[in-house]
This record gives sequence, structure tokens and C-alpha cells, in this order.
Amino acid sequence: LTYHILNSGQYTRVIRDVLLKLHYRLEVYVASEGEWKLKAKGSLGCLGDFEEVIGDSIELSELSTVMALLYTVEHSCGEVESLCLWLIVHKPDQYFQNRVSVAFCNLPELRMTIAEFSDTEHFSNLEQLQCLSALSHYLHITDDIDTYEGQFQLVDYKSAGFMYLDMAAVKALELFSLSRDEDAVVGQSGTLFELINKCRTSQGQRLLRDWIRRPLFDLRRINERLDAVEALCEVSGARETLYEDLLRRVPDVASLSRKLLQKKASLQFISSIIVYFKHCYRLYQLIRLLKRFECVFSEVHDSCDQFAPAVNDLCLEPIRLAILQFDKFSALIETTVDVEYFENSGSYRVRPDIDKELMEISNTMKSIEKQCEKELDKISGKFAESVKLDSNSQHGFFFRVTLKVCNTLIFALVKSVIFCSKIISFAAGYTPALQQLSDCLSVVDVLVAFATLAAVSPFPYTRPELLDKESKTLILKNCRHPVIEALPEAPPFIPNDVIMGDESEDKTRFLLLSGANMGGKSTYLRSCALTVLMGQMGCLVPCDSARFSLIDGIHTRIGSCDYQCKGVSTFMAEMIDSATILETATQYSLVIIDELGRGTSTYDGFGLAWAIAELGFHFDLRNLVCYSDLLSRVQCFCVFATHFHEMCTLVERYPSTVRNIRVETQINEAGDLVLLYKVVPGVAERSFGINTAKLVGLSANVIQTANDMLQKLECGKMDSGNDEEKDIIDKLKTLEGEQLREAILALAS
Repeated sequence: LTYHILNSGQYTRVIRDVLLKLHYRLEVYVASEGEWKLKAKGSLGCLGDFEEVIGDSIELSELSTVMALLYTVEHSCGEVESLCLWLIVHKPDQYFQNRVSVAFCNLPELRMTIAEFSDTEHFSNLEQLQCLSALSHYLHITDDIDTYEGQFQLVDYKSAGFMYLDMAAVKALELFSLSRDEDAVVGQSGTLFELINKCRTSQGQRLLRDWIRRPLFDLRRINERLDAVEALCEVSGARETLYEDLLRRVPDVASLSRKLLQKKASLQFISSIIVYFKHCYRLYQLIRLLKRFECVFSEVHDSCDQFAPAVNDLCLEPIRLAILQFDKFSALIETTVDVEYFENSGSYRVRPDIDKELMEISNTMKSIEKQCEKELDKISGKFAESVKLDSNSQHGFFFRVTLKVCNTLIFALVKSVIFCSKIISFAAGYTPALQQLSDCLSVVDVLVAFATLAAVSPFPYTRPELLDKESKTLILKNCRHPVIEALPEAPPFIPNDVIMGDESEDKTRFLLLSGANMGGKSTYLRSCALTVLMGQMGCLVPCDSARFSLIDGIHTRIGSCDYQCKGVSTFMAEMIDSATILETATQYSLVIIDELGRGTSTYDGFGLAWAIAELGFHFDLRNLVCYSDLLSRVQCFCVFATHFHEMCTLVERYPSTVRNIRVETQINEAGDLVLLYKVVPGVAERSFGINTAKLVGLSANVIQTANDMLQKLECGKMDSGNDEEKDIIDKLKTLEGEQLREAILALAS
């Protein structure tokens, strides 16, 4: 057989990739007595024997979601990690069309036959049943019906109440990976997730990713989160206790729940029973820890009357509910598990006083232990009666316990196993309560992370004031990029204001930003978008003050890249993003566009940039005949960075809507460009591209040639050719037919 040798780490990596990334079914065989025997098997929907190998890996939450689609309007998603099935219903609009295209591009080979249902009184939701049928078939949930029966929750997954954030925005804003690195990993340095991720638990990190990916569009829920975060900021002692002590000791409750759920497949092995019994005791330790959580949040609740309702609803009440739900389980552990023995020895065992036979065996074992201690002192003199000298080829000479003592120990172990099995089965019945507890602790962890970010940052964070979406206001004072300012050895960040909307002096809704290359235009755009996103997550924001109305979606066109495997050029990628923005943006959206029109000729690029800016985001009643009603109504907030300085004349057409701003620069006495990174009103005179090239060290002759060419272009003195070539062209224009052909052949020869 062809084989590869794997160490334990490589074996674990292969198992995780095969199950979680490739979604394969996996079987492991071992050679025993001259033949191959099945040792373990599992699939994405039924991890089975690989539960311990998979462990608490981040891939289990990031890659274990599978979607089943019916080509109408019904979707369903399943995630084994959280034991949830989501039912999604979309209207056949542009959002649905985008999802269909992704599904067909990535999963062309996963076609399957699903059950046919008749439209009867027993099956009233045929589309939903078809999706869920395909999903359960693919995940092999029904292969282990005894384990999963009644354990999954069916959740109605809605997009209402959340901000729209497509993948282009996720990449452009560098939420989870750097946009310039396609091979970037989750949480790498320089991303928003890496900055905010001060979570102490695995479930907290998973929830943080979800909150970043799906900011809220619900004023009440946002303010509720902000109230809880502000309360934790004010009561610093409670926050530090949670962050430095309590949350560090919280296990991955979702993983613990899954492990207990797998009990029935493994209880025939004594070693498995010992492992699962350990999980039960870890759960008991967590329940005891919840009482300290309750004390801490009671302190926060009593110290902040203004924020008390939010603290109670998000943290205190769910913790108290969990304590009540697990009260019987705690009592069971305390009456059956020898806690004192564990604290002294670190080993788990059932309390002997719950059973008469166990008590007798315990006394016998204590007597044997005392005898062993005495015999240890005499071992140099003679051997005890219960110890025999033996030998074999593997160990050589060794001592062994007599059969009588072995029988005593085995009988004690069997009796303990019976009680352990009952405890494990009892604990597995708490799976729904464990899911609720996991959700509660993840929320606590993320809220503490938000508060810790603001508390430990050397730069000021403030609570944003969010308004109803109809207010149409966006005012950010001294706004900063949260990630760039926190980079090690970064120079002091220059903050800037973003002022748009009905509360601004000129009611501007469109900022046209021009300026030098490397002047900070892209950073300004990202700072604005990230501040809005963080605010609607429920996090404090990197500003001196922030006041803005609810934004229903952030749409971006930032950066340049191509997709060679899909046959999409850089310019084509820009146009796809632009078309998506025009289709999906509403009057309550925030649109960020950086240097639209690159990758084609100057005139083509300028024409497209002008048309998208004018017709895409502003009323233009003269052109409504040519464009759909949707585009004519879109009047969203937009920050548009460009090097086409001619676009700055838009303000003449729309003086009450458009405002020109620029990044400040200076030319010093030596003729070098000085970047000030300050955004001020006005129009940039030029882009200073040649000056920027000089900064990076291009040779003097290249810089001089570029300057000469620039002067000719600006003065309109570029010649199409020399005088002789002009004469030839003029002569050819006068010829026709055979004379023209002979003249061209003569020139070619």
C-alpha cells in the first residue's frame, strides 16, 4: 500500500480538513491480527468518533455551515456545531440572485435527489421540507437518530434588523483579513477582528465574528448593547474581574454540549465513560462559577441605574435563569461525585457513601492503600503477601497485584461505571439549556471585550449617538482609523471630521475627495465606514463625538484586484462592484468609492465615474427616462475619492448636495512633497503622482522625463508625429482605390 507517515499534529490537521473543509465522510482502519478493522468513522453531520480530535477548532464554527437551496425562494442552513437549522425565505430580488450565482459556481457537483412530497394537509410547507430534507441527507443527521433526535433547533433566519454588508465591503474594510492578501488567515494583525478580539472564550470569538459580519439595524438593540458596554466601562473593578479571572475559566460550552450528546455512541468503553464523566464535572464547575458571575453583574446593575435594564436583560437575568435550570444537576453532582477526593488527588470518582457495596469497597481500598504504604517501608526487607514477582519479555521482572485484590478493584470500577453512566445520561438531557448558557456567556464575553477595548486603548473612544434612519445625519468629529492608530510604532494618527446630512450647514450628502497619492484618502474612507459599523455593532467608536442616523448597508468600491480564475479583469471587477452598488444601495445606505475608473482610458474612466456619481446617487430629472425608477430615488450618503479633478465641478450642478474636500499637502523649500493627512474644504490642484514617485527613490532621469511629458500634456503641445509623417498622412488621404493601395505597398517596402 502507498502510505504517508503522520505525526499526531499532522493527523489531527488531516482529520479536521477532511471533515470540516472538504466535507468528506471519513473512516479509519487499523491492522489487527492480520486484517484491517474499522476503528473510527464520521462525517460533517455526525462527527462520531472524531469528536475528541476535532475538539474546539475554529474551523468547526467557520466551516461547518452547509446551505441547501431550492431554486425558488427557500433556503435552509444547518450547523452541527451549534445544533441549529435555519430556514431562510428571500424575495426573488437582487440579494437572492447573488446567492444563487454563488451556490451554482461553488457547488455544481453536489446535486442530489430529495424526497417528493404531495401537497396535502400534512405537508403544507413543501419548499421548506424539501430544503431540510436535502440538508439532513447531506449531513447524515439521520444516520445517528438516537443521538440527534429532538436536539436541533429550527430558527427562522431573517435579514431584517441587520445591516447589509456584502463580501466586497468585508474585504475592502479588512474586517477579518487584509484585502491585499488572498491567503490571509482569520485574526491576522491589522484587521478589525484582531483589534477587537479580546474575548476569553471560544464561543465569544465566534459570536464576535457574527456581530462584525452582521451589525444591527435596530435602534433599541444597539442602544441596549451600548448601555451594557458603558456600564462595564464605568464599573472598572467588575470588568477587570470578568476579563482577568472569571471568563478565563469558562470552557467552550457548545463543544461540551456536543461531547455530552455523543454519549450513547461511546458508553460501552470504560475509557470513554471516564472522559465524559470529566465533562460532567467541568459543567458542574461552570455552574458554580455562574454564582460569581451573578454577584459581579449584580454589582454592575446596582451601580449604574441608568444602564440597569440593559445589564439585567443581556447579562444578569440569563445567568440567573441558567443557575435555576442547572440546580438539579448541581445537586446530583454534589451528592454523587467525591468533590473532596478530586480536590486532593485530581482524579474523579463516585462518592462511596451513596451505595452500601461501594462503601465497603472504599473501606477495603483504604485499607489496601495503608497496607501499601507500610509495605513500601518494608520493600527492601521482604515483599507483602499481596505482591508477586513476575517477568515477561516486554517488561522483564516486575511486581503484580494478586487476583483477589484485582477482583476488588474491578468490582469497584464496575459499580462506579454504572453510576457514572447514569450521571452522563442525565447531563446529556441538558443540551438545550447548555445552548442557552453558551449564548449568554458569549454575549457577556463580547460585551466585556468591547468595554476592555475602550478602557485599555491609549486613544479616546466614545459612545455614538444613533438616530432614527429618517434623520439622515452623519457627523463624526475627529474620526480615526481604529486599526492603524493601534499598530505598533505607528506615528500619531491625524483625525478628521466627516460631516454630512440634514444637520450639516449645507445639508451635504455627497463628499467629493481629491488630493495627492498617499495623502490618506483611502484611510479617510475606511475610517468613516468602520466607525459606522462599530457603532451599529454596539461598540464604542474612535471619535471625539459621533452622531449619525441608522445606516442600512455599507457598500464599497475600494482597491484594485482581478480574478484570473473567473476571467474578470481589474476594470471588470470595478464595474461589477459599481453595478451591485447601484442595484442594492438605498437612501439610508453609506457608499464608499475610491478612485473609480482605473484600468481603462482616462476619458472612459472619467465618463463612468461622472455618470455613476451623478445618476447613481442624486436626482437628475432630465435622465429619468433612461434610468430605472430605483436609481432615480437613491440619495444615500457617499464619500467619493477621485483623481479626476474635473469631477469637482459637480458642486456647480448640486450646490446643496455636493461638497468638495481635499487632503492637505505642501511642497517644502527643497521641492519635496510633504503629506499632512488633514482633510480640508476645497479642491486639490493636482495629484502629485510624480512627487510621490520621487519619494520612493525613482532615478532623477525618470523623474525629469516624466515632468517634461507632464508639461507638454498640460500645455497641449503633444505632437502626433513629425512633419514628414504628417505630410505622408495628408497625401494618403487624397488617394483612392488602386492609387491608395500602391502607395501603401510602397511605404511598406
